[in-house]
Amino acid sequence: AAFHASAKYLPAMKTSAFITIIIAVLAHAPSPAHAMFPPAKDKGPVARAVKTDVKYIKCQVCELAADAAYEEYVAVAADKGKKLTELDVLERVEKLCDVSDKAADWIINKDLQEKGTKLKVVDMGKEVYGKCGVECKTIVKACEDVLGPRDTDVAEYLLTTATSAKDVREWLCREETSSCSSAPPPLPKDRPKGEKFVKREKKDVDMERLMASMQGMPGMGGAQMFNREDMMAGMGGMGGDPFSNPFDLFESFFGGGGGMGGMGGMGGGQRQNRNRPTQGDDERFDLEIDFLEAVFGVEKELDTMRLENCDKCSGSGVKAGTKPTTCGTCGGQGQVVATVRTPLGNFQQVTGCQACGGTGQSATPCPSCGGDGRVRRSKKIQLRVPPGVDKGSRLRVRGEGNAGRRGGPSGDLYVFINVRDDPELKRFENVNISSNVTIPYTRAILGCTVKVRTVDGSVDLKIPQGVQPGSTLLMAKRGVPRLGNDSIRGDHYVTVKVTIPSKVSNEERALIEQLDANVK
Repeated sequence: AAFHASAKYLPAMKTSAFITIIIAVLAHAPSPAHAMFPPAKDKGPVARAVKTDVKYIKCQVCELAADAAYEEYVAVAADKGKKLTELDVLERVEKLCDVSDKAADWIINKDLQEKGTKLKVVDMGKEVYGKCGVECKTIVKACEDVLGPRDTDVAEYLLTTATSAKDVREWLCREETSSCSSAPPPLPKDRPKGEKFVKREKKDVDMERLMASMQGMPGMGGAQMFNREDMMAGMGGMGGDPFSNPFDLFESFFGGGGGMGGMGGMGGGQRQNRNRPTQGDDERFDLEIDFLEAVFGVEKELDTMRLENCDKCSGSGVKAGTKPTTCGTCGGQGQVVATVRTPLGNFQQVTGCQACGGTGQSATPCPSCGGDGRVRRSKKIQLRVPPGVDKGSRLRVRGEGNAGRRGGPSGDLYVFINVRDDPELKRFENVNISSNVTIPYTRAILGCTVKVRTVDGSVDLKIPQGVQPGSTLLMAKRGVPRLGNDSIRGDHYVTVKVTIPSKVSNEERALIEQLDANVK
């Protein structure tokens, strides 16, 4: 009878989703003694500002984030194999500071503890989950400072260069961010006492993540995020055992009213979801630039194609001068009910109305956009490519993607950079440049000054006497500006090649023989 009721009163929800959430919630039910009166929350010490402690732990967090990034890379590489792309790695790197994702489990099992004049990030053990209070958010802030501006660079480094977690720590924390270039300042004596580490059960964390993942499932658009204490506090006035009727529990999640009778309102909620504003999709644009443009940055005009709101119907999709009417097939519910006979009895199956597309309304579509409310148009966008980008770099232009439906916000435009190769200059390790210079053997012996082409133009390079073939000379600060911090530049490495003639004149031979005779 319960499942028969679910088929009738939960039309928008798949049975599997319904069963999943019922099992998950009932599994979290506390003992009867605590069901109605959850224990009081420990307020703990007075919270301090999150940013205050970031400078004390930034190096530690950087190294921990580097280790976590490499672990995520190894996991996704094992899963994807040869199909692994930088975008696959980037998707994991972007979640390393997001405590609602498993990739950030390395954060929620950490505690901040004072050790003398230092603030230590302490690992509380595997499979340990802490409540993300001020100290946890401090670690998140430090993680965002380290990874946020350079997540694309981290993904590229993992995919193309890193061979171990140590490589990532050295590159990210010392070369890329300089987070560990100097010791953190000592803790002030008047620093407020830190929060107590509050353990949480894994099933509570899993429950929150389950609810978050169900946001995109059919019929779950109105689901809210609850922890067990919130659910118990919210159901304290229901009377009796709050878990005696699972459908009453669903009412607390989805906002229906009046017990089982109110569950019928879920169909209306689904119809409202179909008619609500939704964000537009993101768009991709591939941009190819010259080598020097990538080094020093450039302004580019992009001619993009995207969906924009229809001018004729103002994005509603309804023909101008007309109004939507209630759908005659579903009576405005957006769903139709069919009875299915089975050996176990009659079951009612609810599906979206095909006549109105589940909106509950019928309307004359706008002739310009075909009822979508959006039309595809071209638009020119000015884009500033920052200094230091490289092949595979990704730039985001907020709000320049496709327009949302029914007045929803626009998506973003993602610009993927490709850099044309330079015939002489080669780039490596993101910020360094290499090139070759060729000199005759006589100048290799005597030394000389040659002109070398760099990204800054032609520069004199002094070659010392007796330079050996294949030697590399350094031209400091003649490399590529670091992405996100163009005041820091890499170096230019010049490899010396020495030409030896295959034939010499009689006069040259005599001189060489005379020189050879003097060699000890």
